[in-house]
Amino acid sequence: MSTPTDLAATDVIDEVLAADQPSALDILQALANAGYALLPPAERKSPEWMPTTARSMEKVRQCAQVLSSGKSNEEAAAQLRTSVRTVERHAAAARAFGLLEDRRRK
Repeated sequence: MSTPTDLAATDVIDEVLAADQPSALDILQALANAGYALLPPAERKSPEWMPTTARSMEKVRQCAQVLSSGKSNEEAAAQLRTSVRTVERHAAAARAFGLLEDRRRK
């Protein structure tokens, strides 16, 4: 693992940005060439719509309860005071966790 040089990262980035049509890759390459360690993006094991906190999981449970009572996505959105798209994401997560039966299979 290399250590950064005496150049500040902002100096390296400013130098790249002064060039004609710099790209994000140019910035990353310049930082690596200056001795900065670049880490790959963290791998995410689940889709973005999956809940990752206790609060978001509770919202998924609430959505599953409302939808299990027979309400449509629009009715659930109105009751939960959220968008239909959010209800769709919560419903998908609830199905993935087994909290909600998949209506599409019926």
